[in-house]
Parts: sequence; structure tokens; C-alpha cells
Amino acid sequence: MGISRAELRGHCLQDGSALTIPEDFWIDTVSPDAASGAVRREYDAALKRAGRIWNIVRIMSPNPAAMRASMAFYTSILHGASGLSRVQREALATITSQTNHCHY
Repeated sequence: MGISRAELRGHCLQDGSALTIPEDFWIDTVSPDAASGAVRREYDAALKRAGRIWNIVRIMSPNPAAMRASMAFYTSILHGASGLSRVQREALATITSQTNHCHY
């Protein structure tokens, strides 16, 4: 389930100020129930991979080609051949997200 505009507006920025979002600054996503074709395949893969469809995946649903490419990139980085272990890659991703104040 995605976050609503009202819920998002209730979030605070790091400095404590309220987050404001213009009405025309919203991306309509494809709901899991309405998904078909490439979006359905990516949502199914997300469910298999993470047990849920994170908003970072859902936000790409209006552009299935970008969604597919982004997920391939993610899979390559975290699961592809590398001199780093999976634990090291996950640690780097976690540190990067924390540094960027991103809960993903």
C-alpha cells in the first residue's frame, strides 16, 4: 500500500519544517490489484524478493521499461558477480541510505 498525499504532507523534513507538496506534483502509480503485463511481473518479482512491493518500486510503475531496467540494475549490484560479499554490499547500501536519510 502506498502513502497518501495527506500522510506525506504530515511528514517533517530533517530541520523540523513541514513538507509541502503542490497538488500537481504527484505520480499516479499502478496499484497491485490493477497491475498487468510487465508491471505485474515486476510486482510479482518484488513480492518474491522482499515480501512486499516497496514504494520505490511502485513509483516506477507508470514506466515499465524504466522499472525493469532499474530492478535489473539493483539485482546486478546486490546479487551479481563482485569482489564484495553480499553482506558487504548490503552494508554499503544501508550506510548510503542512512547518509541520505532514506529509510529504504
